[in-house]
This record gives sequence, C-alpha cells and structure tokens, in this order.
Amino acid sequence: MATAATLNNPYAVALDGSGNLFVAEQFGNRVRKINIASSIIFTAAGDGTQSYADNKPAVATGLNFPSSIFADQSGNLFIADTRHSAVRKVAAGTGIITTVASTGVDGFSGDGGPATAALTTPNAITIDRNQNLYIADASGRIRTTQVSACFFTIGTPSLNFWAASGSGIISITATIPTCTYSLSSDSPFFTITGPTSGTGSGTIAYTIAANSGAARTATLNVGGAAFNISQAPVVSQTNVGYLQTTNGPLWALDANGNGKFDIGDKFFSFSGQPGAIAVVGDWNGDGHAKVGYYLIGFWILDYNGNGVWDGPNGGDKFYAFGGDSSYVPVVGDWTGDGLTKIGYYHNGYWALDLNGNGSFDAQDGFYGFGGNPNETPLVGDWNGDGTSKVGTYNAGFWLLDFNGNGQFDGTGPGQDRFLAFGGTPGNQPILGKW
Repeated sequence: MATAATLNNPYAVALDGSGNLFVAEQFGNRVRKINIASSIIFTAAGDGTQSYADNKPAVATGLNFPSSIFADQSGNLFIADTRHSAVRKVAAGTGIITTVASTGVDGFSGDGGPATAALTTPNAITIDRNQNLYIADASGRIRTTQVSACFFTIGTPSLNFWAASGSGIISITATIPTCTYSLSSDSPFFTITGPTSGTGSGTIAYTIAANSGAARTATLNVGGAAFNISQAPVVSQTNVGYLQTTNGPLWALDANGNGKFDIGDKFFSFSGQPGAIAVVGDWNGDGHAKVGYYLIGFWILDYNGNGVWDGPNGGDKFYAFGGDSSYVPVVGDWTGDGLTKIGYYHNGYWALDLNGNGSFDAQDGFYGFGGNPNETPLVGDWNGDGTSKVGTYNAGFWLLDFNGNGQFDGTGPGQDRFLAFGGTPGNQPILGKW
C-alpha cells in the first residue's frame, strides 16, 4: 500500500487521466506510480541507480535526481532527469524509456536544432495541449520543443464515383490542434472548393468533374495522408443493330439512335460465316463500339472501326482464344483501362485476356465461377468501379462476382451477390444501366 511505502525525498507529483498519481523520488532516483483508487504503489521508472540507458524498460535503468514529471493525455510519462541533463519519456503501453531532449551532457546549446542534439539541464517541465514541451533550464532560460509529430488521418481514405459529376466532403483529423496542412491533387478533374489549407482537424469540400472517357483515378494529399479517388468511365447511349450471316455477313447498326434504319446509320459487310457469334466492344479505346465475331475459338475484330476486314497488317485483329462450339465468348473491360478485351466461359471456368494481347498467357485470368448445368454466363460492372466482372444466371437465380476477384466469397459486406429475380421457364437475362 502507498501509505506503508517509504519515499526518498518526494519532490514533484503529477496526475494522469486514469486516476494515477506519479511521484518523483529525487534522492531515490525513481518515479513511483500510485493508483489512487486502490492505494497500490508501483515503480514507473528508475531502478534506484544513476545509470543511463535508452530503449529499454524504464524500470530497468537508472535516473539521476528526477526533479519534475508530467503525464500527457495519451498516458506517456515525461521526466526531468536533472543530473543526467536530459528529458526522458516513458511510452504508454510499452514502458520503454527514451530521451526526447538533450544529449545527457551538462551545458547549453542547440537552439534551432533537434532537441535530442541540444544541451540542457532541466529543473522543471510541462506540456501544453498541443504537445509542446516547456523546459525550465538551469541556464536561466525556458526552452521548448514539440514531443509529438503532426500527422493527419482521413475519415474515408478512398472513394469510388460514377462517371457523372459530383461533390462531397472529406473529414480530416490532426494529432495536434496546431498542426497545419496544405492540399495538393495530381488530377485536374478533382477540384478542392475549400479550404486548401488549414490548422488542426476539419473538413474539406471538393467537386468531381463529369467523366467523358475511360476510368480514371486521382490522389489528394492532406498533410502526408492520401485520399484516393476512382471514377467510372462514361456510359454512353447504347443503340441497336444486327448481324445477318445467312446471306452475308451483313451488319446493320442504328448509328443515329432513332430506332429505324435510315440515313446516318451504318450498313456494311464484315468478314463472317454461318455459325459466327457477333461480339461488340471498344477494341481500341476511342470511345466507340466496333464489331467483330467469334467462331470455334477464333476472333475477328474490326479494330480500326471502318467496317471492313483489313487484316492484321491493315489495323484489324485476328486472335485464337477459346475452343469448340461449347466455349461461350465473353467481352469486357477487365482492367478498367477503357479497352474491351476478349475471353471465354466453358463449363464454369472463365479465361479472360487481362493484358489484351489476344492470347492466353501468364498475365491473364483463369477463374472458376459458376458451373451449374444450363447457366448463362454474364458480364457487367456490378459495383460501378469501371471494371467488368463475371456472373451467371440460371432459372431465375443470379450469381455475381461483385468484388471482382474471380471466385464466390459469400454475400457479406464487400463480397458477392446472390439474387433471385425471374425464374419463369423461358426467361432470358438482360443487363443494363436502367
């Protein structure tokens, strides 16, 4: 019990926020800790000797004439280790002791430089709410240093946005109320509307410009903390068209979007034959859909979009990616770069040409997702982050790879989706941004 303990010249006291009283035993070369509620006394720092060592438990090294102590709001204990000519810190939680001011050599020097390189002989110390340490120095001066570095945290460090314009507010929290910050962004589509600098914790307003192209990202830096932004690509109007292979191949595309074939539309013949499966995508990333077809493992793509097969040397693409008639062709922007790439689905397995080179290699994706009889493979941007993901539909049940990792992870937060929608025999799944 504290009332039965012996103290050797108790010289200074301090209270922490947890109901503990600290006592500096000047002649005993210790700092004692008393739990006021229980009256139990412990040693918080010092082993009774005058030894000096850092980065070890505070109770396993000495102090020399501790004259002043202070416990900050985080539970750290600061000690004016007077005859060691140093200010020491005992870290909350670990109990490890370090030196935060002076080199342990008596004298005066070091103004304007790091506190740990200065010479000071502390008689008394205190710390303000901004973590500034004040030292009553034996040289007849009051000296100060900051004992906790400024850093910021952002409430939500990353967000995804649709292609449309928008706005929002970022909340930031500073470790110290007097910490100052300035903002910088690496992208012109992300605009800070206020403020662009400040002190302490607060909020920052911003706007996002509408996206007219591919998916894009930006980073806002707030005092060293990063706020990452991802914006989905523009989803333009989708128009209708058809491929006729019995007397063709002939493609008719409603280019002007009025729902009828007239002046302004497109009608052309692009290499094909009976049994070919039409595919459509923005193969070159210019923002316009182009045609192509798949037939028993081979892809013919109108890469340059002129409606004519020009061959690989003329700007179009010919790939071998897939297999026999049981392979189902799929296309999507697998990586969010604005380019449509190819792939296939076969008996529950998906092969996706992630790097867009038209061949299956080590950089591509091979996933097991689905596999039930009679299911229909699906491709869509289920979570709106700008990348295409896989899924299946079977008799009214939808299985969607919402998080895009190529496997079914369950339906918890941030995981995948299992939906019951439809189910009448003969129903066909359709997808769109309705």
